[in-house]
Amino acid sequence: MIESEADKVSGEKKVIPYKVQKGNRPEIEEVISACLNGDLHNIAMDFAIWMRGNNLPFKLYTSNTRSHTAGYGDMAICRTYIQSEDEMKNNHWLKWDGPQYFGITIFLRDISNYKNANIAEGSHKFIWDYLKHCEQCNSKCPCVGGKTLMIFNNELNSICRLQCIVVKNPDEAAIQNIKKLIEFEKKTRD
Repeated sequence: MIESEADKVSGEKKVIPYKVQKGNRPEIEEVISACLNGDLHNIAMDFAIWMRGNNLPFKLYTSNTRSHTAGYGDMAICRTYIQSEDEMKNNHWLKWDGPQYFGITIFLRDISNYKNANIAEGSHKFIWDYLKHCEQCNSKCPCVGGKTLMIFNNELNSICRLQCIVVKNPDEAAIQNIKKLIEFEKKTRD
């Protein structure tokens, strides 16, 4: 929930649900401020500022006011999803049972070609730990069951066709790995 522009002008503090805000297209920093608190707020805000400072500004993703995407080249490189504590109480689709949610997805365009890449030390395990596995999101999709990939001499099974890393409520160490992978992914796309 965030304030509408009319409420800000009038000085009244009337909070309205996201679904009601048809014309509002909030920047990621507004959503972070409205939905997250504590360390997670600080981590999310620092990450958004870092992305903007590296010429990867977030833009609103479709009509979902809590999801933003940053592109590089001809496709997305990173997407965020944010849910407040109140929203998490009634959220049955999001597989997370924490009080608030800040999810980061990094799209690794051609991860199978990373095998000979000079990637930052420690990033191999991070990729293996957070690589998204097939969740059979669409039973009619030919990718059901995922695919097997050899990534840094490690065979991984049932990998999602999107070949992405999903990190939920990252701490500072995870954010540092995410930044390294985004920089690496940018180089592979150039």
